Amino acid sequence: MKKLKFEFLFAAAVMLSGGLAVANSLTAVAPNVYNADNSGGTDWTPVPSDKAVECDAAPTHECSGTQTGTGVTDIERGDARLIDKP
Repeated sequence: MKKLKFEFLFAAAVMLSGGLAVANSLTAVAPNVYNADNSGGTDWTPVPSDKAVECDAAPTHECSGTQTGTGVTDIERGDARLIDKP
């Protein structure tokens, strides 16, 4: 009976940690659009699959965000620069 209880607790811990890992990866979404107009407009352009967006520290205008069916959310401010993905 003790062995069965230990195996159940081990299986529960594995499932919980796996669920937490999936939930964490779902909340860490990389920006899929960037502002190609660094002069202050909002010319949202898709981020190429082999690139990532880096925003400088100058919060003068919108830099990158996540485009969904309802518009652009999770907006970061600064000047956008495309870099190669690591």
